[in-house]
Amino acid sequence: MKILGLDPSLRQFGWAVRDTAAEGPLCTARGLFETSAKMEFLDRYMYLRESLRKVLQEQKPDRVGIETPSYDSLYSSGLYGLFLYCCEALKTEGFDVIFFARSEEHTSELQSRVDISY
Repeated sequence: MKILGLDPSLRQFGWAVRDTAAEGPLCTARGLFETSAKMEFLDRYMYLRESLRKVLQEQKPDRVGIETPSYDSLYSSGLYGLFLYCCEALKTEGFDVIFFARSEEHTSELQSRVDISY
């Protein structure tokens, strides 16, 4: 089973594919979409949505999971807009999606134990 995990961000949007049937490394593909803060919000959203659609078409995952934004700051308003554009791309490409909430404590612990950089 191919699972596409999404970590949306307006600046650096990360994605990775885990293939449970793969021989060798389970992470078979990964990438990063980047946008500049100098771009208009709508242009950023559209670029990221279309980049996501391209990955969906190329990777053809069986399942998709996406981190949902937190709702506790002005910054989260921009991420919520991106989240909606991502949901639109997933729906347009015919995918069901699993939403998962960010755990600040878990994320910090993971980053301190594992180098997750690209």
